[in-house]
Amino acid sequence: MDKERLFRFLDQKYLSRCEMANKLPLGMDPDEVWKTVLDGRLAKAIRLPLKNAHGNHYWYVLTSRMITASEVIVEELMEHSAEQENCTVSVSTIEEIFFTSYMEGSQISIQDAMMFLQNGREAQDIEELMLLNNRQASSFAVQNMFHTIDEDYLHTLAYILTNGLDNGGGDFRLTDSIEIPSMRGEAYEVPCNSAIAGLTAEFTQFLAD
Repeated sequence: MDKERLFRFLDQKYLSRCEMANKLPLGMDPDEVWKTVLDGRLAKAIRLPLKNAHGNHYWYVLTSRMITASEVIVEELMEHSAEQENCTVSVSTIEEIFFTSYMEGSQISIQDAMMFLQNGREAQDIEELMLLNNRQASSFAVQNMFHTIDEDYLHTLAYILTNGLDNGGGDFRLTDSIEIPSMRGEAYEVPCNSAIAGLTAEFTQFLAD
């Protein structure tokens, strides 16, 4: 396989290491390919002043697909009135809600997610509750589109997103042991609970600047 085409494909899709490994031709070393992909991303990365649990700066890479998708979502949200209770009726915003839930560990299919979000019934299980919370969080964000993203905003958003879930609420977590379903199989470390308040203050100050 043409390596240049392969790396162009991986770059456009912005796949994770696990997703990439499943798409490589036989005989290619996933570790070697991933290092090349990561080096390429780092070379054009946008670095943030915010740091992770190890003290390293967060960074990200914008792709044309990300930019296009975000423009569509923001345009649709702007078209809805801030007074409208349910602001997430379009296909693209429903997809955004679905993939947010998917990243949080939901196993529901996108077809079932769309049917649930469009029929307006009450949530019957944890998967549907996550979708419902994400939809309500999206509505909250639209209604407060011009509100400063401060600690009160984040606490309210956290409460909406975790309402009805185990250990849900708007308070900072009190333990350093936490399971992130979407990170299963990957090594990760979260900041200690005593550091969260300070990191949140740094984050809101970063957004204000």
